[in-house]
Amino acid sequence: MQIVLNGLISGLAIALLAVAFQMVYLPTRVFFVGLAGLYSLAPYIYLAGQEAFGCWDVSVMFSLAGVVTLSLLFEWANHAPLSRKGASDDAHLISSLGLYIVLVQVVAMIWGNDTKTLRTGLDSTVQFAGSVLTQSQLLMAGVACILLLGFLAMLRTTGIGLRLRALADNPIQFALYGYNLDFRTRREAIGADADIACFQAVILQQTFAGYPLKPGRFAG
Repeated sequence: MQIVLNGLISGLAIALLAVAFQMVYLPTRVFFVGLAGLYSLAPYIYLAGQEAFGCWDVSVMFSLAGVVTLSLLFEWANHAPLSRKGASDDAHLISSLGLYIVLVQVVAMIWGNDTKTLRTGLDSTVQFAGSVLTQSQLLMAGVACILLLGFLAMLRTTGIGLRLRALADNPIQFALYGYNLDFRTRREAIGADADIACFQAVILQQTFAGYPLKPGRFAG
């Protein structure tokens, strides 16, 4: 039972990351490798927030704001101009990979290559069905379920979800209805994608706090 529960929680974490990549790829057809750099950066921004404010909720919002801002900057400065010029998928992939490499090196220059963790000491545990789960694991499972269900609800019940599905299914017809393919919908997808990645990266590092946090390595 312990193995099943651990695998389920790890699967939810992987599912969140998959949804984050899919949220950008389906409407824009851009494999946003730069998300990997943002995913690696998010725990470091959270760590800086903890050192500056000493409050986890403020640190989460600080990390979220930084990751979303950088994500939108990547779209504005890189992918949107390439799309306007009709660049190939390979061009998007290579430029996004370049953004990832640059971002990882910037993280290494600022925070160094020494291993770090977001949490020190032992985490509190809960007994469940003969198994032992940590509080961070429960938090990971709860947040993952909320974000995944929220993502599905957003796609089916909101205007943003309708625009994302329309852009993914038929971008030409979507443009004929008067929507700007280079602005609103793409940025909504990029921003939501960064939100999910940030929450997943920070909480996953809390869940597996003993795992080394190093530049260029995913948080879990």
